[in-house]
Amino acid sequence: MVNIKLVNWPIDFLQKEWKQAWDEKIHDRPKSLNSWYPINNYIVAILEEGEDKGKPVAYLGYTDLGEYALYGDAHTYIKYAKQGIYGKLVLARDKEVSAPKFAGFRPKRHSLEEYLNWQRGFGWIVNPTDEEISTHFGALPEKVVDKFRSFYEEDSKATWGIKKHMDSFGKAWLMLLKDFEPAGE
Repeated sequence: MVNIKLVNWPIDFLQKEWKQAWDEKIHDRPKSLNSWYPINNYIVAILEEGEDKGKPVAYLGYTDLGEYALYGDAHTYIKYAKQGIYGKLVLARDKEVSAPKFAGFRPKRHSLEEYLNWQRGFGWIVNPTDEEISTHFGALPEKVVDKFRSFYEEDSKATWGIKKHMDSFGKAWLMLLKDFEPAGE
């Protein structure tokens, strides 16, 4: 397993450091998403040894809005995929956020079905029904649920999900799945 440290960076600093490290631009979030699905915080994995020491190798984004949180913008540099980095980032992010989480899922390196099965292992309820939301969460902001549903229902290459705060069992399960590295949420 690679030796990394985790840091929190704003997007402008992450973009600058990623470009410098890999000569690759981080994609810009579509402006249409930013109005209702903003991602403002990034947890970044920095390599602590080897030829790429000091370089960012993966990141995850989130915004904690108190009543709920938005997750998105996940990426692992291909050279460091499948080395447990994503799992460490997920654990760190879940420790930061105790509210119910919403995320859109649009995998880049895997089929949607494979990726969603993997995300279910992390505790995500994919494309939840009103009954599932009521059973697992009680009530969630209806306008947020409606926006995720309407945005993702027409897209055959993406969908959305919700997740509760990770308990100790969920964290143990996550560690079993740590070797799978998706390209994005």
